[in-house]
This record gives sequence, structure tokens and C-alpha cells, in this order.
Amino acid sequence: MKTFKKLLREFLFLAACGAIVFTSCKEQEKMEGIEFGSIQFYDPSGLSNSLDLLYQGTPLTSTSTFTGLWNDVALTVLPGEGTFAFVDKATGETVLDTVLTIDPQNPQTYYLIQPDPSIPASLLQNHQEEEMPVRDGYIKVRFANFSKNLLPYNQIKIVFSQWSDELGDYAPVGTLDHVTSLAPETYYELPRRIVDLGEEGTYNDGEYMLTFQNENGEPILDNMGLPVTTEFSAYNSVYTVYISEFSRRGMIFLQLNSIFEN
Repeated sequence: MKTFKKLLREFLFLAACGAIVFTSCKEQEKMEGIEFGSIQFYDPSGLSNSLDLLYQGTPLTSTSTFTGLWNDVALTVLPGEGTFAFVDKATGETVLDTVLTIDPQNPQTYYLIQPDPSIPASLLQNHQEEEMPVRDGYIKVRFANFSKNLLPYNQIKIVFSQWSDELGDYAPVGTLDHVTSLAPETYYELPRRIVDLGEEGTYNDGEYMLTFQNENGEPILDNMGLPVTTEFSAYNSVYTVYISEFSRRGMIFLQLNSIFEN
């Protein structure tokens, strides 16, 4: 019988050649009495085009692109502890190097998060499905803020508003009071406007306008003296979101990045 080390060398050789075994049937998941485990990575931060993935020090792709191993492909790897490294293709620098324990009976999914290049990347797992179901006509949200130019505060408030037919304008429906760069453990519950369609029934409106306040409740303004605003669409029930920003033609814009939606 082959030794574990020899099996590992053979497995990594297949990986380097781009012949990763995918989880399709039990016969493929077992070799010489060893049952392999499954792991999958998602990329909410949009990093996949610039990174290579190394498993036990060996690249999992033989080409210059890593995109094919994101989001829709489960990788089959050896059970037990394994080292996964995400490496910047342009600079060769390691963005994240971590040891994960692979259990063949428990397929795992991780989300690679790096809201800003100055912030260390991290791998998160989605435990949001364990959250208590939301009441009908409501959503649950939690936000973290990584906007350094438009929202440059350690703590902010986020005011959620929805359209009011009576006012002919947006009206506040709830406020997130203590938003920092750390997503809170608990979720805020916010109402979702119910629109009456007459004979066609009703539907829950998931469109929100977001405005922002500093910790003293004062509106946060842009460099033109106008309130900083953005839109948020919520047609699922539970959200974990982080706020970042991007620049285009010399202007800075907010960007909402939904990590988890359930």
C-alpha cells in the first residue's frame, strides 16, 4: 500500500497539471483507502482575477487564471490539515496564508474578504442560515463600514428610507446606530414597505435609500455639501454587507458589497 506522503505527492502532481479531482462520485473521492474532502471558495471582494491559489505550496492552476476555481467549483483535497495560500500574481506577495482542517464528511465553503488593500484579507464562513427566520414584511441586516473617504468615521449611523406615496418622498423606516469596521454579532430588523397592487394583491418593496450620520447624528456630506447617499436592494431576508468605495474619473463612489444573503 502506498504511503500517505506518496499519495500526497501524487495528488499535488495532479493538481499542478490542472487535473484536480472534482466531487462528482464516491469512487473519485477515495484512493487507496483515503476519503478526500471538499472545499469551495467564493469571492465577494472581486479578487479572483489577480490571485493564484496554492495548496500545500503547489499551485492549483497550471494557467495564469484562477477564476475557474471560484464560486462554482468544489475542490477535492486530502483530509486533515491543509495549507492554502492566496498569492498576488503580479507581485508574488502572499495575500493570505492559512491552515484549514478538511473533514471528508463535512464539505466546507469559505468567502475570501478584503474590502480594501490596506486591510488584511480573511476567510469567512456563512453561519447566517442559523439566524432566526425574519418576520413577514421585514428584513434583517448587519453592516460594516470600510469607506475611508466618504464615511471617514470610526462609528456611523445608517438611516434606511423607503418611498412614501403619501409624502411623495422617501421616509425613514429604521436606523443602524453603531456601524463600525466590525460586523456586529446581532442583526438589525427593518420593515419592508408593503405595496398594494389592488386586484393583483400586494408585494414587499425591497428598495431602500441609505443616508449616513456621524456618531452625533449629524448628516455626513460629500465635498459638494450634499448628503452622502446610496441605494440598497433587499429582496432576500437576511444580509451581511460591508461598505467600500471606488473611484472613477477622479470621483469617489460608495459601493455596497453583500457577503451573505439568505
